[in-house]
Amino acid sequence: MIDAHNHLYSFKEFEEIPVIMARARQAGVERMLCNAACENGWEEIGALTEAYPGEVVGAFGIHPWYVKEACEGWEERLASRLERYPEAIIGECGLDFYHDPGSSEIQEAFLREHLRLGGLLKRPVTLHCVRSWEELLGLFKKIPKEELPPAMLFHAYNGGSELLEKLVELGGWFSFAGTVLYEKNRRGREALQALWVLRPDRLLLETDAPDLAGPEPYRTGILKDESGKARSEPADLRLILGGVSALLGVSERELEEVIESNLEKFLKAGCG
Repeated sequence: MIDAHNHLYSFKEFEEIPVIMARARQAGVERMLCNAACENGWEEIGALTEAYPGEVVGAFGIHPWYVKEACEGWEERLASRLERYPEAIIGECGLDFYHDPGSSEIQEAFLREHLRLGGLLKRPVTLHCVRSWEELLGLFKKIPKEELPPAMLFHAYNGGSELLEKLVELGGWFSFAGTVLYEKNRRGREALQALWVLRPDRLLLETDAPDLAGPEPYRTGILKDESGKARSEPADLRLILGGVSALLGVSERELEEVIESNLEKFLKAGCG
């Protein structure tokens, strides 16, 4: 299995990373995409890709929550980092006007640069979008399609089934975290089921670990923060896969094969 989105470098406050990796392997998670949130994490992600070659794929970028903290010249440093790691992708970047509506202009400027680099270097991009879908689609309209990245992964997808076709046309892929298994998440479940019918070849699964822990049956329950709140980990992917396969009415083996094939195609989207 392949975890399409996590923040492995963040685990140091919960448990030693070798322990996390050992549990992931035991659960059958063979690869994972480790995403940065800010420039401070780039060095750690680079080190993880070198420590776990073939297991950890790095993603370098700046999350919309942290654009105000970025230092001048981040664009050149990001381009340099991507050249240093030719197997890496770009992310996590995007728009989130829900958490910080006052930074909309700077968020858009940062996202445009991430997208420009993705198109220029032919690298896939991982996108975060929360209650900013209209603005995101408006931004895409300003960029010629041939200048967009070869593939864009909408992680922990929450845009609803109505946007799937438009986003697929733009090169969209969609990953779902364990939170899609909460019964109250009807919108997420509807989108998951609609995608399985529309374009099963664009479906991926993720943990977003250590964030977005799913319901109790779909997490190991080992990791907790200081307040006792459950955190997710890559090993949860096996449990998430089981829950999603039941929701879609397919076998775990079939879904696992589809997910693995899809993510390999996503990572190779810019090749050749």
